[in-house]
Amino acid sequence: MAIPALIPLEESDFYVDWKRYGYHLEEYLSEFGGTLFSIFCVVGAVAWMFSSSSPIPQAIHSHALRLFLTGLMLGGAGGIVAISPPGRLSGAHIHPAATLGFWALGKMHFRNAAGYIVSQMLGGVCGAFLGHLAFGQMANQVQNAFMIPAIAPSSGMISCLPESLYSPSIFATERGMRENNLLSASATVFLD
Repeated sequence: MAIPALIPLEESDFYVDWKRYGYHLEEYLSEFGGTLFSIFCVVGAVAWMFSSSSPIPQAIHSHALRLFLTGLMLGGAGGIVAISPPGRLSGAHIHPAATLGFWALGKMHFRNAAGYIVSQMLGGVCGAFLGHLAFGQMANQVQNAFMIPAIAPSSGMISCLPESLYSPSIFATERGMRENNLLSASATVFLD
């Protein structure tokens, strides 16, 4: 009995139909993977830099310096996603706000934007879960890098950082968020 020859994916009826009707599985998977990697890096960087059981806070006493280094690490992770082949394939939106911006500008069809957003949300959940598994106790000590926007105690501005990081943190002003419809709120960095 002869074994049937395998057809390359690009020549399969499923793939041809999928591409003909505008579905972009590769791009959706790229967004999923890029978002998973980015969120995993966020959990890991915050856990290493701010957990009481991490050696980093004992080695680097300056809270502002650890925030700066965390930003550099996460910027590097974002850059890696953007220049990687999957990132170049999908455009490395990595965040639903970027995708919604492209859709609002008419650069994406609604069904593709929806596919990107679903992929990003699933990638974010999986990245947070894997970060929790990988960094365990350290991730728990920093609430798995989970952030709840709140009014910062002394400034009256909206903060997007965990309460433990309020002192030197990144704030977006309420007025800026109103004036720019939450899409391009200006951020200001306040350091001790």
